Amino acid sequence: MNVSTLQPVARKMVAALQRVLPARHTLAIGLAGTVAALGTAIVTPAVQAQSSSTVEVKDWDVYVDLPTRFAFVKTPTHWVFVRQLDEEQMTRLPPSTLTALLKVDDSEIRYAHPALEPSPRAQALRAAETRQARSAAEGPAAAVLR
Repeated sequence: MNVSTLQPVARKMVAALQRVLPARHTLAIGLAGTVAALGTAIVTPAVQAQSSSTVEVKDWDVYVDLPTRFAFVKTPTHWVFVRQLDEEQMTRLPPSTLTALLKVDDSEIRYAHPALEPSPRAQALRAAETRQARSAAEGPAAAVLR
């Protein structure tokens, strides 16, 4: 049920309650219905945004987790573990086999929680180490040309 179908239903419910209940109760129920409709309108785009970051999976698709080599099949009701594949089977995976369920997007946050993200000081130290390593690999002539 989306917002466009929810609003007419909410209006009908409020109209029916107005006929039965006194005016002050109807006002409270009408406000509650409005708040519920607004909440649904706010939540619906967030749910749609979350679903856009995942790969579309159809029933009976096969997913193989590469680090563990576990094979799963998507049934109409849920995922079913099949078995752990051996190395030889991993080399012969059909092209239709799913190996990732999330789309690759570098613009998304890479850390599960902000506390896990490196501090700006740690990021600056890493950048300095990278510059030093790069200049050492290029040699002294590259440093003079800069």
